[in-house]
Amino acid sequence: MPVTNKIIDDIHHHRWQNLRAVVPYLHPGELADLLGTLPVQEQAVFFRLMPEAVASETFGYLDKTEQQTLIRQLGQREVAALLNGIAPDDRTAFLEELPSQVLQQTLRLLTDDEWAIARTLLGASAGA
Repeated sequence: MPVTNKIIDDIHHHRWQNLRAVVPYLHPGELADLLGTLPVQEQAVFFRLMPEAVASETFGYLDKTEQQTLIRQLGQREVAALLNGIAPDDRTAFLEELPSQVLQQTLRLLTDDEWAIARTLLGASAGA
C-alpha cells in the first residue's frame, strides 16, 4: 500500500500513533498535498498531529484557500503557534489576504517580535 493511502487509512481509522510516527519523515509538500485530499474536519485533526515545526512548514505549501479553511478549524492557541512559527514571507502572504477586521484580530495573536516583523513586511508590501 503506498504511503499516502496508508496515511489516509490511518486517519480514517484513528490510528494516531501510526500517524505521529510517520509524519516527521514526510516532506511538507507531500503533507500539504495529502491535507488537500481530506475532508475539512480530518484536515484539522491531521494537522494537529504534526509536530509544530512540520505543521508550520507544511502550512506554507498550502494554497491560500486551503490555509484559510484550515485556520478556521483551529483554535486560537493553535493559530497563534502556527502564525508565530511560519516563515515571515509565508505569514505576510497569508495575512495580506485577510479582511481588515480579521487581520487586526490575527495580528494580536503574534508575539511582539513577530508582530514587528509582520508590520514591517505588510507595510512594505502595501507600499509596493
